[in-house]
Amino acid sequence: MFKNSNFYYILFISFLILSSCTSEEDDFDDTTDFPSADQFDSAVLVDWFNLIKVLTTETDGYTPPVAARAFGYTTIALYEAIQVGSNDKISLSGKLNGLNIETGYEQGSPYHWPTVANTTLANMTKYFYMNASVDNVTSILNLEASYKEQFLTQINDEVIFRSIEFANQISGKIVLWSSNDGGYGAQFNNFPSDYVPLSGIEFWKPTAPNQKALLPYWGNNRHLYRLTQVMLC
Repeated sequence: MFKNSNFYYILFISFLILSSCTSEEDDFDDTTDFPSADQFDSAVLVDWFNLIKVLTTETDGYTPPVAARAFGYTTIALYEAIQVGSNDKISLSGKLNGLNIETGYEQGSPYHWPTVANTTLANMTKYFYMNASVDNVTSILNLEASYKEQFLTQINDEVIFRSIEFANQISGKIVLWSSNDGGYGAQFNNFPSDYVPLSGIEFWKPTAPNQKALLPYWGNNRHLYRLTQVMLC
């Protein structure tokens, strides 16, 4: 029932491993000489995923399938936002099931990729953890603002706001794509009251009084990848 969970997890870990192999960040404000995405370290990513780990354990309804779905779309959004600034990455558009996106990326214009990552992860986290506690929502907003304020002291405003706009475009498109996969809002309805256990010994049966099935329709969700072909790179 939850076979997509391993795919989400592998994608998440793979992205962190690839991102951690980059050099330290260099300050820049010269619009004619700017680093590519793979020249920055993974500090922004590490901080965001550490927060996401806390949110997952403290937000109501975040069962393993719900969490795996959030991890999957969040890391895809991050990858799509960053890959255009890397020399050896290509888009997942047209490769993942139902993902067909175009971006407003301005070839030759400078982008600050830590800002792109910060904004993308902030947008995705606010979307998926919309029912987080007041304290945790504050933590989300504070982390986003902290990095934005830091980067504004290092990079010129034009580059920062171009990067934010681009990240907003990408995250918005991934959110829209995720909304029709069958899993939207699952954290609010992990145990559908309308589900009637199927007859037959091969099907799930309650093992305690009044027990309900966890996400019994999850197997009907759209797969992230086409079953006939998996192309990640």
